[in-house]
Amino acid sequence: MRQSNIGRQKRIFSKKKGFTLVEVLVVVVIIGALSGILMVSSITAMDKAEATKIVSDLKNIQSASILYFADKSVWPLGDVSLVNPYLSVNLGTGGNYSFVSEDGVSVQATYRNKEISLSVLNKLKEMQEKGSPIKVDVVGKSVAINIHG
Repeated sequence: MRQSNIGRQKRIFSKKKGFTLVEVLVVVVIIGALSGILMVSSITAMDKAEATKIVSDLKNIQSASILYFADKSVWPLGDVSLVNPYLSVNLGTGGNYSFVSEDGVSVQATYRNKEISLSVLNKLKEMQEKGSPIKVDVVGKSVAINIHG
């Protein structure tokens, strides 16, 4: 009888419990690779979202400028806060958006930011190349959209 108890105990203790170091390392490496891939794709998505927001804001400013011109018979110049009554969100407080008059008949809404990343500017450049009505100046870190009368 004693012999069978010893045999049973050997079988119980010889069963594998837990993971080996190699298995744990493989899982950690796989999780690390997946998180790295997700990090890169999320940064790209954030850059694209910021570039899309800038273009959307400029298009909203363009629409608001046309409404401003319809009311006042003159294009807004300088401060974007002039067209805030025509916008759903006030953009004049940030100081990044402004107007530049080219010839009195048309005006250009611009976005300038010294801290804008190069990857966002590259996304804006891609949008320009795909036909978006923006002009991107990568050196000056500015984006512009023309508003014609």
